[in-house]
Amino acid sequence: MSSNPRRLPENFDNWSSKRKHNWKKQGKNEERRQQYPPYHPASDIDIIHIHHRTNIHIIEKLIQQAQETHRYTVDTESQTNYGRPNTGAVIQIQMVHSRNFSTVILIETFHLADATSSLLEQIKQLWNIIFNSGNEIISWGPIRKEFDDFKHIEWVKIGKIIPKNLQALFQDQEDEGITHPATESRVGNTGVTWDTPGDHDDDDYYDDYYDDGATKIKYSLQTAVIMKLNQFVDKSLTVSQWGCGLDWALETWRTKLFERRFYDQQIEKQTRRNMEDYAVYDCTSVTELYFHMYQEQTDESPKHSDHVSDISEDEEIISIPTKKQEATQEIEQPPAPTFITELDLELEAASEFEEESAHPSQQIEECNGGMLTKQRIMLDQPELLNMMDEDELLDFLRPTVIQQPPAPEPERQQKPERTEEEARQRKQEIQRRKNEKLKWKKQHLPQFQLKMKRPIYEEYDYHRIRAQLAEDEVHHSHEIKIDDRRNTVSIGFRSVEQQEKAKSIVKIDYFGKKQFEARWKKQQR
Repeated sequence: MSSNPRRLPENFDNWSSKRKHNWKKQGKNEERRQQYPPYHPASDIDIIHIHHRTNIHIIEKLIQQAQETHRYTVDTESQTNYGRPNTGAVIQIQMVHSRNFSTVILIETFHLADATSSLLEQIKQLWNIIFNSGNEIISWGPIRKEFDDFKHIEWVKIGKIIPKNLQALFQDQEDEGITHPATESRVGNTGVTWDTPGDHDDDDYYDDYYDDGATKIKYSLQTAVIMKLNQFVDKSLTVSQWGCGLDWALETWRTKLFERRFYDQQIEKQTRRNMEDYAVYDCTSVTELYFHMYQEQTDESPKHSDHVSDISEDEEIISIPTKKQEATQEIEQPPAPTFITELDLELEAASEFEEESAHPSQQIEECNGGMLTKQRIMLDQPELLNMMDEDELLDFLRPTVIQQPPAPEPERQQKPERTEEEARQRKQEIQRRKNEKLKWKKQHLPQFQLKMKRPIYEEYDYHRIRAQLAEDEVHHSHEIKIDDRRNTVSIGFRSVEQQEKAKSIVKIDYFGKKQFEARWKKQQR
């Protein structure tokens, strides 16, 4: 608790119990904001919005990725309808490709395509792959209750999955219960009703114990993140206009919604960006808690599938080669050129001499002008040999080396010159394949999996980050990536030893404002 509690507002005693409760919650949220550093995802994340303006090729790419991904984290947000039941507005699905890379899908159900469109059919196919293929689905609370507010959408259904209620698992672990991470099953009945959508939506972020006679929440997500990650997850946006259209591409920000007095484009855009971060962090923080609780879980998929998608090179998707494909691919190599050296000629001549001795009837060579061959001389006129001295005889018996003329070079066919458009397309295709190859490496190769993410002060750039790390002898790989939109930096490492050493030096505020002023303001002066 804070040493300086907030003063009670006037007429506080006349407020309703709900209003009093919300006021206390807001105060506790602000206390924790001051006590702990803000939460930032520790892994690289791609964020994709799904609505009626989403390109169908993006959905096709997600379908391909979903067929190779078998671990997901799910959360939902609902539009508050005062006096009426809430309406589901946003579905967050984190595709956990590895510990260090994920894709977060935000399905904005208020802005979906028409029921008869091919785009919606592709979205349904994606949903069916994720929620009806025996995949592992992690959630904070029972997964099926996450979708209680989405009953108006007929295709939002849960089929064959492996559910993992991390809230129940967390409480069991903290209370030394007996629960295996493979299921939501629990030994015994603790009498606790879990934190689910619709049950005090605005209560799920810090009330460690809240009891209205029916619901008792012992460990909220915000509390769990503080306990295990020592970071603050801001839950002040739990009750918001979630049907507003988060993606700027929907252009709903052009209408005044979040500023009562007058239209302010910056406020409309920034509020949506903050809500997007909130929705994403609700998934990524749960995933990080899961890996923190069960560190034996590897990056390997929890379900091994024999199905491998056959991906064409000209499709705009990430192509991941398999071992089977690599083994069956045959690469045609051009024939090696033949080079005749002086040593080769000598060996060939020696071979001919041996053949001459073994087969005297074979003619080896002829003299100029049709003169007798050496063979005929030795057979018909051996007296000529008696007339030669020793050196002449050895020279006569030595085989004659015939210099082989060099093989004529094949005529090179002139390739037609490419047009500027063809050259540009070829360059783009080469770059596209390089990007896909690099992305595949980042997802699968160990040297790309060792990363650390930290928040940074806005004045930091690549030069200062590298210089500060070098000054503190923090060794890292060339992989440093700044996310200007979220004010974070991702740093890669070549080994586990480098990463562990960096964690002990690069604390959460290592690139904060105080560090910047202490290290760089002095140099500027």
